[in-house]
Amino acid sequence: FLLSSRNTTARRAEILTALWNGRDDEATRAYLRQAVKHLREALPEGAAIVTEGDTLSLVGAFTSETAEFETLCAAASGTDGPARRALLFDALEIGRRGLFFEGSRNVDWVDERRTRIAAWLVGAKLDAADTLTDENRLLDALELVDEVLEHDPLLERAWRVRMRALGMLGDSDGVLDAFRECSAALGTLGLEPSRGTLELARRLRS
Repeated sequence: FLLSSRNTTARRAEILTALWNGRDDEATRAYLRQAVKHLREALPEGAAIVTEGDTLSLVGAFTSETAEFETLCAAASGTDGPARRALLFDALEIGRRGLFFEGSRNVDWVDERRTRIAAWLVGAKLDAADTLTDENRLLDALELVDEVLEHDPLLERAWRVRMRALGMLGDSDGVLDAFRECSAALGTLGLEPSRGTLELARRLRS
């Protein structure tokens, strides 16, 4: 929580609210004191938790898999070509290592963080698929897109990437099938494909 906080600093009340879903009583305050004690014992030399009044701060050089994932995705957004693909694949390797805080249940902050990481992971997969398509690595691109669609068939951007890759493969029937599947998925919510998706399907099949 401190690593994800601005300047790796947070007030005790913020920590209690985040990690115990707003519960602030003697039991949670005692647990926090114990957690801070054990964390101080576990930190390497040159790193520390500093307490100033009601504020806790991490001091020293820290990182986390989540922070590295974010950094790689941000770096990828500022480049293109093979360099972009390499950064995105490094990010995907981290993102696939497992669930954020495996074993933690019913903690609002953890659940929110997991949702945010899942969204970043989807974005990284689709960005990587776009880059692979640009490099004519179409089957690899389709593999990534299918991973995304398996979990979220309502994501219209994924269908567009899939259609573009199939179009480059010369599979006009596949483009039509992808558009129909996109329409069917959106139709479950009473929605229709956007104009951009419709125009892409038409252009690829013309």
